[in-house]
Amino acid sequence: MKGIAVSGLRRVYEGRDVFRDINFAIPGGAVHALLYGERREVESLVNTLSGSEREAEGKVLLDGRPLSRGERARRIAVGRLQG
Repeated sequence: MKGIAVSGLRRVYEGRDVFRDINFAIPGGAVHALLYGERREVESLVNTLSGSEREAEGKVLLDGRPLSRGERARRIAVGRLQG
């Protein structure tokens, strides 16, 4: 699938889950809104997706291939999350 897919994403901060078991897929070129819990949870999810924060579990795929935290952060920095 072209686009971004997230499966089983979990983030832990100071020993507690900020979020867990986040799963979704967004086709390439699509526009979506993110509505989820409290502001800090949303910020942490976006930061985890971008590679700024480390996930405890889960996968982030772009066009069907896994991206490391460093690769996600680099693509965000140059404005190229698309494949």
